[in-house]
Amino acid sequence: MGKLAVFGLLLLFVILAVYSIKVSTYQSKNTLQDTRTINETGNQLPPPPTSEILLDVVIPEKVSVPILAISGSTTPGADVFVNETETIAGLDGRFSLTYQLDEGENTVIIVANDENGLFAEKEVTVTYTPVQ
Repeated sequence: MGKLAVFGLLLLFVILAVYSIKVSTYQSKNTLQDTRTINETGNQLPPPPTSEILLDVVIPEKVSVPILAISGSTTPGADVFVNETETIAGLDGRFSLTYQLDEGENTVIIVANDENGLFAEKEVTVTYTPVQ
């Protein structure tokens, strides 16, 4: 391919390329108010897709009983895994289950994923110390 043909292809690529800029507005010097991505025609572009969904769960770090009650909320209908135990979030997004702890430190990993492949993960270390 000649130099002129290569130059023509590069020029065509540059002409057809879509440009965008990120515009941020601030309430004050250090307080970000909003960030938007604008294309070459001045239209606002949608935000990029995210890989995460909501996963709200509170787990105590120290317990004195071997059964850990876990509850939380996520995307309605999402699959929720606590280590290898599975449940499904209800229509309101809430879920609950119990998990058997070993004495000492236990790593508890909670993963929620939805039908679109979006997910969230939380890891907590729970220490089970039986009452003497």
